[in-house]
Amino acid sequence: MNTSCLRCNSSTESIEHVFRDCQFTQYVWQGLGVTWPTNINSVSFFEWLSWLFKHQLLHSKELITYTLWAIWTSRNKHMHEGKNQSVQSLITYIRGCVSEYKNCLQKQGCCQIQMEVRWSPPPEGYTKLNFDACCIPATRRAFSGFILRNTQGDVLGSGTKEQEGFVSVLLSEANALKDGIKHALHLGFENLIIESDSRALIEKLESKHDDASEIRTAIADIKSLVRSLPTVASSSLQDLETKRLT
Repeated sequence: MNTSCLRCNSSTESIEHVFRDCQFTQYVWQGLGVTWPTNINSVSFFEWLSWLFKHQLLHSKELITYTLWAIWTSRNKHMHEGKNQSVQSLITYIRGCVSEYKNCLQKQGCCQIQMEVRWSPPPEGYTKLNFDACCIPATRRAFSGFILRNTQGDVLGSGTKEQEGFVSVLLSEANALKDGIKHALHLGFENLIIESDSRALIEKLESKHDDASEIRTAIADIKSLVRSLPTVASSSLQDLETKRLT
């Protein structure tokens, strides 16, 4: 199995290389005006990312977040669809996304509520699945993603995609969860903890009654997938309580 970087083909593709060390990626960060001291290049991905968020004097957290997402999406399109995006086109796309996001906030008069949420590791022998989604009404686009991590916080798998057509946030989140469970099954993980900030979706999963909402098909698919796992539990970040689904 070839583990070389798809972009430069000169180094092993690690999480640090994809998001920080690859020459293609470095050109993207530099083009966006995001820089860091050379000694930060030797630390882990999470230490580097923490440094970026802590020292965002000339760049925003939104820019950093969109850039990470865009780099990963571009990498996946290159790998699975053969679409090779240039540095400049990716920079233009990222700037457009950030501008679009800020314009949406201003038009909707949104107030940003800040709350501290700390990720807690799953018990030994379990894998935790976190997922989320967002919709941009102005452009009728929706995006979703998931991440799988073990007790040590290591990333075991992840995925992002743009939803086809314009769908609600709840349906986008349900699709992200479904993709995450499928990926966990594909990797052979048997003990899964599903964690989300969507209390509405978690409640639908825990309900013993048939769902009649717009996402009923997705809920039925998720429950069918859950039944193929030996142990599954769910938790809402608001409730901080974990409940078994099986």
